[in-house]
Formats: sequence, C-alpha cells, structure tokens
Amino acid sequence: MHRFVIGASITFSVLFSTVVISFTSVPNNGLFIYAVDIASLVNQGNNAYDEGNSEEAIQYFDQALAVEPLNVSALVNKGLALDDLDRSEEAIQYYDRALAVDPSDVDALDGKGLALYNLGRTEEAIGLFDKVLTTDSNNTDALVNKGLALDDLDRSEEAIQYYDRALAVDPSDVDALDGKGLALYNLGRTEEAIQYYDRALAVDPSDVDAKNNKDSALLTAPADLIQNNTASNITQLATVPSTVNQPIAPVSLTPVVEESDESSSSSGGSGDDGEDENDGNDGNDGNDGNDGNGGSDGGDGGSDGGGDGGDGGSDGGGDGGDGGSDGGGDGGDGGSDGGGDGGDGGPAI
Repeated sequence: MHRFVIGASITFSVLFSTVVISFTSVPNNGLFIYAVDIASLVNQGNNAYDEGNSEEAIQYFDQALAVEPLNVSALVNKGLALDDLDRSEEAIQYYDRALAVDPSDVDALDGKGLALYNLGRTEEAIGLFDKVLTTDSNNTDALVNKGLALDDLDRSEEAIQYYDRALAVDPSDVDALDGKGLALYNLGRTEEAIQYYDRALAVDPSDVDAKNNKDSALLTAPADLIQNNTASNITQLATVPSTVNQPIAPVSLTPVVEESDESSSSSGGSGDDGEDENDGNDGNDGNDGNDGNGGSDGGDGGSDGGGDGGDGGSDGGGDGGDGGSDGGGDGGDGGSDGGGDGGDGGPAI
C-alpha cells in the first residue's frame, strides 16, 4: 500500500468565491503566473484512486501535469495509478521523471521499487527500498515493501524482521499484519499466520488479501483449529466428505412368488408360455397361470423328462412333457378346467 503525495496550495477569495491556486516558480515580467488549481486536481485524482478508479485518477493527474509538467506529486501519483493497472513499465517512467526533479523523494523511490517488484526485478526493488530507509528508517511503506520482496526470495525470516519494524511504528498497519501472516505461513507456522490475518481483519474487515490468505491457511491448518474457526465457512469445506466418484452399490431385487389358490375359479390374464419342445434337452416347467389361461405344456425329451405343467387358471395347468429317462412331469394344479396330464415315462435307467 502506497500513500499519495499531497500538493501544496494557497487559498484566497474572489467575488465571494473561494479559489485554490498554486504558483509556478517562473516569473513573467515580474509577475507570477497563476496556475490552475493543481493541488485540487491531485486530490481529486487521489480520491478516485482510493475508490478503485485508477483510470479516472490518471485523467486528473494528467490535467495537473498539463499545467505543471514537473509537479512531483502528480508524477508520483500517476505512477501509482499506472502500476495499479499493471502498467508498471509506464509507471517507472513517471517515477524517473519525479526523481529527475528530486532524487531523494522517498515516495518516488518507494513507488519505483514497488513497480520493479511487480515486474519481477526483486533485487533492484530491494535496493530502492534500502535507499528510502537510509533517509527514513521508520518509513512503513518501504519496510513493508522490503519485507514483501524478501519473502518473495524465500527469505521469510528476514521479511518478518521488517514487518516487525513497521508494526513497531504502527501496530495497526494492515499491510504489515497481512505480510507477516504470509511470511509465517510460508515458514509452516500456520496457526500464528492466522492470528495475524485475524488482527488485520479486526482493523479492516473488508481486507480482501487477509481474507483470501486466511482461507488458504485454514485449508492446511490442523483439524481442531479449523473446527474452532468461523471464517468464510472453511469448516464446512474441510469436514464434509466428498462423494465425487464414489461407487454406487448394486441393488439386488429378489422376486416374490405367490402361490396360486388351487380352488380359485376367477378368470384373469394369460400365463407365460414354457419353453418349446426341444428333444434331447431337459424340458422346463411351465409357468403358473395368473387367473386366465393356464401354464403351457412342459417340453418333451431330455434326461429328466418334460417339465411340470403350470398351476391353476381358468384353463388349468398344462400337460407334462413326454419321454426322458425319468418320465414326463406332473400336470398343473387345478383351475376351472382342471390340471393337465402327466407326461409319458421314458425307459428306466
């Protein structure tokens, strides 16, 4: 998080209206040139940036720079807005223009360092943060940004030292709290990391970085810590077992066969037919009739003879099959017309 630079201004009244102006340092025939309200434009740009409207902020900074091209505040803040839009290369150009005016400007140095960090030029970034800290050892922006850069180089223990220095200056610095939490997490000290994310969220409940980092930490935290934590519904995500790709157990259906009432004489549907007569194979039993036509005849032949006739129905069971070594099957049980005949016996073996 980088803080904007505020330009200076002078206020006076003209025709009952308050006008804020800034002076250029270039006299014109002994008179100072009155510029447009540069400070007001810079402030409006700052407000737009704070509201997340970096494009709009740049328009205000451009208006200020059109009047005063070397205004350091406008140059630095435009650099910040450009960097926020991931236009870090362009941002560096504006920081360099500001440093050409004032090589020791800490905001320009820190801003350029952050832009270099975003471009992956981390070692160069650390060099610029060190320049700031040489001038101002308690500059929290530079302390936090150097901690971020060190952590990016897997130097998390060193990073924590810079976050602690920033927190010694301002214990409620959200960026320092969140940064230290991230460094602790990278060191495997998850529970401590979550404590710092909680401290950051206590200061700013809308801090997206702290929320996201805490959620990530909770995904790898011990079970008891997850259960006791109420943030972002992570508890449910971590404790509900997954059912994805779980096999579904097969369901076996056992048919229920009801015996027919042999004395029934009511009519109904037809019974199923038995197998056709195939000599040489065992005859299958005819199925029981439902209340209509009876079961079919059993098949002929085979070693065990024909099958039994089906039970009851309006026309009774079918005839038993002929032949086979053990003889034909029995006739079906009665219906209105009685059961069929048994099959003829085959030769005994």
